[in-house]
Amino acid sequence: DETELLPIALFNANDFSFLITTASDDSLKMDFNLRTVGVRDARDNGSKFIELLVPASDSGSGPQQDNHFCYQWISNPKKREMIIKWDSPRITFCPVVYPIFNFFTTKLMSGDLPPEMIESIAALDDDSHEDVDDEDENKLALKPEEPAAPPAPPPPELVLRLSIQNFEIVMPEQWDNEQSRGVVFKSNFLMYLSSKLNTSVWRMFFEDFRISSCILREASSTSVRIIKPIDLSINYDATVTTVNWAVMMDPVQIILSYRDLKTLVAIKNCMAPPPPSATTPPPATVTTTTVSSRQLTVAPPPPPPPQQQSMTVTSRGLRMTLLDDTQGLDI
Repeated sequence: DETELLPIALFNANDFSFLITTASDDSLKMDFNLRTVGVRDARDNGSKFIELLVPASDSGSGPQQDNHFCYQWISNPKKREMIIKWDSPRITFCPVVYPIFNFFTTKLMSGDLPPEMIESIAALDDDSHEDVDDEDENKLALKPEEPAAPPAPPPPELVLRLSIQNFEIVMPEQWDNEQSRGVVFKSNFLMYLSSKLNTSVWRMFFEDFRISSCILREASSTSVRIIKPIDLSINYDATVTTVNWAVMMDPVQIILSYRDLKTLVAIKNCMAPPPPSATTPPPATVTTTTVSSRQLTVAPPPPPPPQQQSMTVTSRGLRMTLLDDTQGLDI
């Protein structure tokens, strides 16, 4: 009898395009665009009120816009560059993220290699390590030395540019309650990452970063700020001998109430991973196959040079206000 398969999540994408361009100098350019992408909980007992991924809106009940997604890959002999741009995504975290994650990882992370594959790998290894007698070794020793190979070219520079504009991250207090409260993170995000030979640079910038709590279905009329908008930048520079971190931020103003604390505790309980079900198969036993080979004596690599590390955090101030909203008094 065939068993009906129940869906976990529903993905949808509208108006997408894909383009690849190559040239005779081994350069390549790839573009992928999506006008709108969305994800919703499709389980029978899933949330009917929460969309996991939708375009963000200027207000909680305002009209939604497109969450345009653009991926670009540029490759040439000197540089590999990845550019990702995403406009106005609204991402909601709820327990369905666990079965979605398991859907993509369980099969890949569990189970052994087929026995015939292990045997074929062992056979190839045995063939490549045949015993060499003394006469063959003498012939190899008398063989004239080959000219040194030319030095290899330096590895290409790796660059990542990531831009996410007007994003929202929503964490509900109760994922199955239409009137649930929650915490909303909003910001614009820019990131630049470059890796050359022995040098790495990382830049990350949050613009207009803010946190608020609200009733999710009535965000525009019930939103209360927990952290007022600030700009935050994180810089990372690394070489063979130095690693430097620098964090800079605007004055931080935090307003926290008793109701906000209860909401944060409820979010922590809501996002707890579900207990393993009785039907979940036990983890697969890993089988290790040992293949004999000749032992080679290799000199240990020289110790790396000493590396100096530093971290600098700069802020123009911090102000925290605690509200006793049970009696309407400021602490």
